Amino acid sequence: MPAESVALLFFVHLFRQLNHTYRLDKERQGKGNRELIDFCFNRDEKRNIILYSRNCLVPALEVLSGWIDEGMKFSMCLTGTTVDLLEKHSPDGYDLLAGVAGHKNTELIGKTYYNSIAALFDSPDEYGRQLKLHREMVEAHFKARPTCLSIDWNLFRPHIVPAILSEGYESFFITGIEKAPGEGQPAGVYNYNGIPSLVSHCMLADDVAARFSDASWDQYPLTAAIYADWIRGTGVENVPIQFGIESFGCYHRKKTGIFEFLSALPGELSQRGIEPLTASEAISFRGSSAFPALPDPPSATGVHLGQGLMMNMDQYTAFSAIRNARRITGDTPLLRHLEAVDHLQAMAMKSGWCGRPPRSRSQHEAHDAFSLFMHIISDLETRASTLVRSRKAARVLRSLPPDKAFHFSYPHRHAGFSAHSLAEFLEMISFAPDEVIAFHLERGDFARWIEEVLEDTILAREVQQCQDRIGLENSVRVRFEYLEKRLK
Repeated sequence: MPAESVALLFFVHLFRQLNHTYRLDKERQGKGNRELIDFCFNRDEKRNIILYSRNCLVPALEVLSGWIDEGMKFSMCLTGTTVDLLEKHSPDGYDLLAGVAGHKNTELIGKTYYNSIAALFDSPDEYGRQLKLHREMVEAHFKARPTCLSIDWNLFRPHIVPAILSEGYESFFITGIEKAPGEGQPAGVYNYNGIPSLVSHCMLADDVAARFSDASWDQYPLTAAIYADWIRGTGVENVPIQFGIESFGCYHRKKTGIFEFLSALPGELSQRGIEPLTASEAISFRGSSAFPALPDPPSATGVHLGQGLMMNMDQYTAFSAIRNARRITGDTPLLRHLEAVDHLQAMAMKSGWCGRPPRSRSQHEAHDAFSLFMHIISDLETRASTLVRSRKAARVLRSLPPDKAFHFSYPHRHAGFSAHSLAEFLEMISFAPDEVIAFHLERGDFARWIEEVLEDTILAREVQQCQDRIGLENSVRVRFEYLEKRLK
């Protein structure tokens, strides 16, 4: 069955990158009164945004502006941080974006304001607040109210659905499903618990986002005509494809011909009888096949960050820290910026897929990103500890950077895992090998760390008397639960 329509979604996202000289800047600040948010973000932020606009966003939007003038329809998804940063640092980029996003041929798609990982929190409350913030931003800047929501399948859990529906969303545009259930189509229109859902064609998205300028690719060079043929030959009536806008001009430079490819695509689609639709139009398009059902995502039973992979240990520690921080810090702008999934992705050696350009990092770079993140979270919680009911409880329960974590060891080597908070310590002593537990109990390492780093002399004395894992777990659990109650 040849494709009859295509629903293209352009995802435009900027986030506040962290300042790699943060620790040095903090030391220079000393005990001053400046807020952490004043010096924890990249000092080259303005320059980076200007370069992003010049090389990527503006030329891509100029092509898309030509599309809509010729009647081409598509969808766009803009995060709130994108609008904030463009307004502040690239007014020309913002004005062009507003013109394209506000056109009648462009449908705006919903998202969390900060591209947040909040969907994976135990409570859906923060996710719902970010949806509301994003909806209000779209209404204020573009006079529109999105009814279709962009979903990353690896960052989705069923318990957030009521919050989504309460914000007026009626459908999903889903990315990140590498393989559809059963022997079904790899993309198209599905339903999730009765909610119409477009599923992006990851392979077609990555043919552009990841492989377009790869001279070693067996399909290089890719032309708009060949790409339109591939879309037509998918066997899917309605073909959804999401692209990260940074693919055009940032990842694939202008000299690769990426903008010529983008300019030629509408004409090639038209020649093949493929109708461009917005996301909502594609969902309402009535083909011959019923909408097959999607099962629950992998993140319903685990925590994933893309490409079907579980979080690595650093990512999971950082995720746990950001998930638990609000009980000490409350709602702060800095915390919401830190909830952006981009920070956790920077802690992996590989990231980016299904329409987002790939990124590779060394193990050292990934761990540095984790260390910086944990230093900022720890400092934020330490500063906020004066505002909660029990400052003592907040200091004991705060997250810790790697240089203050407890590193579990065998007698002659590192065990491969570390505790960056009392909560993580409690979790790890439940599965650490007997030899590791016995080694640290005999040396008094647990009690020393609890007294000197967590600054809890009461628990340190109790742990010093423990002879085995059972006694250790009981002592830590009772104290942890008591301290948690003291925060409320």
